[in-house]
Amino acid sequence: MEQKIRKLAIDRYLKGESPKSIYTDLNRSKNWFFKWLKRYQTGDSNWNQGRSRAPKRMPTAIGELEKQRIVSVRSQ
Repeated sequence: MEQKIRKLAIDRYLKGESPKSIYTDLNRSKNWFFKWLKRYQTGDSNWNQGRSRAPKRMPTAIGELEKQRIVSVRSQ
């Protein structure tokens, strides 16, 4: 549903409608509209899909070796 709204907003923009009329009509913020316009302009075919907000890496996470040691100690 949300992806359709994003596509609709960009389609309306490409047809010449003003950004303000688009985002106010869709009950969205100015930042929302320009975020999706910027993603559209990248040329990525999946521009309208949301992205994960989870961190790409966890520097404080323990490694596999440490996990195995913990499990072995706890099982004793």
